[in-house]
Amino acid sequence: MRNSIFLATVFVLVFSLFGNLPAVNAGTGAAPSNQEADGVFTFKELGYSERIMVGPYDSVRIFFSTPITWKLVPGGKIRLKFNASYSGAGANPGGSFLGGTLLVYFNSTILKTIFLDQSGPVTLELDIPPAALQPTLDDGRHFINLIFDASINCDEEDVNSSIVISEDSEISLQYVNVSPSLDLGRFPEQFYQPGALFSSATTIVVPDAPTVLELQSALAVSASLGSVTNGQLAVNLLPVGQLTESIRVSNNLIFVGLPASFPILQTIELPVPPTGSKLSVSGAADDDGIIQLAPSPWNQSGVIMFVSGNTEAAVAKSSAVLGFDRIIPSSRSNIAVVSSVNPDMNAIPIAETRTFADLGYDLRTLGDIGGQYFSYNFLVSSEQASSTDAYLDLVTAHSDLLRLDETGVSVFLNGQVVSSLDFEEGSDQVTTTRIEILPNILRRGKNIIEIVSDLKPNNDCASRDLNGSWVAISEFSTIHIPVTQNTVDIGTTIDLKDFPEFLLTSDNLGDIAFIVPANDPVAWNQASQLAYLLGNAGRITLPDLRTAFGSDIPEEVLKNRSLILIGRASALPVVAQLNDFLPAPFFNGLDEAVQPTMLVNYRLLPGVSVGYLQLLPSPWNARGVILAVMGNTEEGVPMAGQSLLSETLTAKLQGNFAIVYGDELVSTDTRLGPTKDGLAGQLPPEMVTTPEAEQTPAPEESTAAQPEGEVEARAGWILPVIVISTLLILATVLIVRRREAKLKIVEKPEQE
Repeated sequence: MRNSIFLATVFVLVFSLFGNLPAVNAGTGAAPSNQEADGVFTFKELGYSERIMVGPYDSVRIFFSTPITWKLVPGGKIRLKFNASYSGAGANPGGSFLGGTLLVYFNSTILKTIFLDQSGPVTLELDIPPAALQPTLDDGRHFINLIFDASINCDEEDVNSSIVISEDSEISLQYVNVSPSLDLGRFPEQFYQPGALFSSATTIVVPDAPTVLELQSALAVSASLGSVTNGQLAVNLLPVGQLTESIRVSNNLIFVGLPASFPILQTIELPVPPTGSKLSVSGAADDDGIIQLAPSPWNQSGVIMFVSGNTEAAVAKSSAVLGFDRIIPSSRSNIAVVSSVNPDMNAIPIAETRTFADLGYDLRTLGDIGGQYFSYNFLVSSEQASSTDAYLDLVTAHSDLLRLDETGVSVFLNGQVVSSLDFEEGSDQVTTTRIEILPNILRRGKNIIEIVSDLKPNNDCASRDLNGSWVAISEFSTIHIPVTQNTVDIGTTIDLKDFPEFLLTSDNLGDIAFIVPANDPVAWNQASQLAYLLGNAGRITLPDLRTAFGSDIPEEVLKNRSLILIGRASALPVVAQLNDFLPAPFFNGLDEAVQPTMLVNYRLLPGVSVGYLQLLPSPWNARGVILAVMGNTEEGVPMAGQSLLSETLTAKLQGNFAIVYGDELVSTDTRLGPTKDGLAGQLPPEMVTTPEAEQTPAPEESTAAQPEGEVEARAGWILPVIVISTLLILATVLIVRRREAKLKIVEKPEQE
């Protein structure tokens, strides 16, 4: 028995040590340069979701990008798995029946016309010819196009054909590894490709002790990257002293700052490597910004960008141009010299009347090819947000092949339905519909109009080219939002649920300033990620954001900008000036927020980290807001910052105050008056305590009568005592019963 226990113990220990070791992946290494390799991806991995293609006509397109270090070579294949089915009296798959055709294209080159003459699952392998390897789309993406033609459904009215393309279908691409392009004219492909097969990451590197302007330039780079990468790039920021070997190997790097701060770059193959504190570029002025690209010595598929100049003003110039889709190189393709930028020219006052063309949108067609959904973004000033006379004149045209009594178009503004368009028989083909806009739907900053269609053609079979049913939205549609004389009370109109729209009141972030501590890389990184988000949300071309350290905020910034405070209260002296306005102030130089409007307040236990989000009108700027992204510890600041980046958590935001703990978020609106419980009280019980409880003596130390509340608080010991006592009583009863039973067995023979 003892040997068995010993062996079992040994087995448990061995399993605990080795049972959870990660599996070794033998295929993670990149193929050497000029050596062919094979990349195999399922359609699901390319982003395709399985669906039924229904006759008479249907189509599927799958888009993706290959890494810039891949050069495709002949030998690729598509392994197509599908299941076709037919129904109706005329369907006879066992005979000479033809249920339709499936055309398979790769990059606009047809690979095969498949005749659908059998039911059930089918797998076909199709070769990709060399002529199809070159992308035909402007953005460099490849695509697979599948067109289902079941015109038999039109000739035979009782026949219905359908086909399901399996998401387990595969594409196999042959490629050789090549060096990444160092042509700045192809920026941002070195860092981002739409629909990329592999996710990439970029780290922005700043000096260990950056100046305000160097850090501001780094945040401008982050905002620009957000704009040109559609928010699909993982971006972090850190000081050069924290640039570890693993980050150098796994990330593309963008260094932002003066040359003297980066001795590490002196050995990099830059067109003009830094020598001491200078960059010597022939023909460049001292205040010219200089942007360079070089291959990474740590990562054979990575690149290094150096955003710099010989003065701080030069660094700011070079950082501002990354929001353009294309950088113009100088005499060499891997270096660009920026002589000047004019962000003020990008800050055009918001007009009261604008056409869709003014907003940058052309004529757009809703239909099978054009899609069933379009969106239009536009900005609204604080003086326009409460307008009672705003309207949208929507100019539309529609096909004569529509079944008008079943066709409709819905118009949404900021997620709320504002109109539904019905087309009547005999109506004009081109119509103008005026849609009145209620003021409570408009927001200061970015607004979005969404148009969704549900189009029903008279005859599906008449739409052979998939374009017989359509509704066109004219670029001459007009939105009119006049400036109102009413004063907008920002204090009641701003809400955390509207993030980030309440910060997008300028099309170049020209009214936003980031306020961070001078020596807090964690706060700098959170500022960078928020700048990236704002750059993406506002599609910023030439960012004009400002940055200041919390101990030295210029008066001009306080009076003219909305502020984003990031860090701990004790590291941001400006917080002391805001305590009378904050939803939850920080008293006595502490980093824990207190909610004075709560009937009950809870204190966080030692060692517990949480993040805080607070939103309030700026006391220095009548049209500005302040967003405080803070934490009670250094670990709490990223919690607050990440809550603005996570769709799951932003969906929970509301009011003007929120507490974040890991993936938990609770929020409230202190403007509505006192509430029963403080927000901290909604956190897990092991995290908080009431301030009064800390003063309550232990039961054994107090002989005074206890208040009723304390008796309830200490009543937890009663239940275990009752359970144990009950078990003892039951055990005693069982022992007595067993003894009585034995006595009866002994007595029975004697009686017989």
